[in-house]
Amino acid sequence: MYPMKSAAAAAQLYGAAAGTSPVAELVEVHDGMIAKLAEARRAIFDGRIEDRLHLTHKVAAVVDVLQMSLDHAHGGEVAEHLDRLYLYFAKRLSDINLKNDPAICDELMARLAELRDGWRAVAGGAPVAVPTPAGASLSA
Repeated sequence: MYPMKSAAAAAQLYGAAAGTSPVAELVEVHDGMIAKLAEARRAIFDGRIEDRLHLTHKVAAVVDVLQMSLDHAHGGEVAEHLDRLYLYFAKRLSDINLKNDPAICDELMARLAELRDGWRAVAGGAPVAVPTPAGASLSA
C-alpha cells in the first residue's frame, strides 16, 4: 500500500533507522508522531503556544506524506480507510491549534498507537484492522 520511497521519506522526518523494512519504518514513524503529540500536550500545559504549533505542524507534515503515499490502485478498501483516517487526523491536528485542547492530543496519540500496533502486527504477519476514530465515519 505504501511505496517504499514514500515510507522512507516519512521515516526520514523522524530519523528512523536506515536499512529497516518499510513496515518497521512505519512503526518508527508512528512512534515519532506519538512523541511529538506528547510534547505538544506538554507545551499546551506550559503555555508554549508556538512550540505546540510547531510540533503539530511536524505531525501534520508526516500525515500528509503518509496520505500521499497510499496506493489506491492496489490498496483497495484498506487504502480508502487509511485515507479517511488521515483526513480525520489532519482535521484533529488543526483542532489542537484552534482549541488549545490537550484532550485532542490524547485522542490522537491513542489512535496513532492503535495504527502503530497494527503495523507491528503486519510486520509479524498477523492480520490487522484499520482503527476507526471516534466520531468519524469511514463510509463514503
